[in-house]
Amino acid sequence: MRKIILTGATGYIGRKLLYRLLERGHSVSVVVREKSPRLSSLPADTEKIFYDGTFNSLLDGMKDKESGLVIHVASLFLTQHKPEDIGNLIDSNIKFPCYLLEAMHTCGLTEIINTGTSWQHYENSDYNPVNLYAASKQAFVDMLKFYQEAHHFKALTLELFDTFGPDDERKKLFHFLQDAAETGKTLKISPGQQLLDIVYIDDVLNAYEIAIKQSGKLTGTFTVASGQLHNLQEIVAIYSKISQKKLNIEFSALPYRLREVMKPWECHRNLPNWTCEFSLEEGIKKILCQGMKSH
Repeated sequence: MRKIILTGATGYIGRKLLYRLLERGHSVSVVVREKSPRLSSLPADTEKIFYDGTFNSLLDGMKDKESGLVIHVASLFLTQHKPEDIGNLIDSNIKFPCYLLEAMHTCGLTEIINTGTSWQHYENSDYNPVNLYAASKQAFVDMLKFYQEAHHFKALTLELFDTFGPDDERKKLFHFLQDAAETGKTLKISPGQQLLDIVYIDDVLNAYEIAIKQSGKLTGTFTVASGQLHNLQEIVAIYSKISQKKLNIEFSALPYRLREVMKPWECHRNLPNWTCEFSLEEGIKKILCQGMKSH
């Protein structure tokens, strides 16, 4: 079992990962903001390192975490940004994780599992950011490279594709499909020809577990991709069929976004020893089953 410092525990993937790690018997400390509205979603007895925007707040909380493994999941995700978003993007996706790296170095920690995004690879490029969010994620990878070379950090980055699962509060596709199914409201979306590779949350958590076991031995960047491609129209049809509800979907009511990803990145290598266990259909069934239980 490992001592783990986890960021992003108040977000969807980070929260699910926290519970998985605790189930496995790991000792987990979470880095959170004291005023985060989602603190109540964490187990009350979870050790918390409160980040107040300063380096010293991280350093104070990490001083006694010798031999700990850092898992960095936190990020600010924006599909499109406004000028007023730039400061928050830089603070969340570059400044904060750089403070994290420096605190690790000061405390003698060298192992980190970082989380990236397939959106760093628009049009199948080695690097071509879809948006400023993806650019900020790559900027941090470049910062991390310095610590790898100068301070011998052992870093493994998992680049995630789209993810989904039960209890997902994120304003993403399945949130809107569920709302349309329950309310009968018309959902206006794009023409729907873009292909998506969507990975069920349990498969994502399995990837982190494998990465933990390989931490310190396996370094580099790897992906967590199902290889199962469906366009948006197909996903809507599958959801409607499994839920047995007719959805009022108005395709082409909205244009494609700037730099819409029409086909996911193909020139990648998945994390060794990881395979996708859940199909899209199986994941949707689990979401719907969980929804029925909550009602």
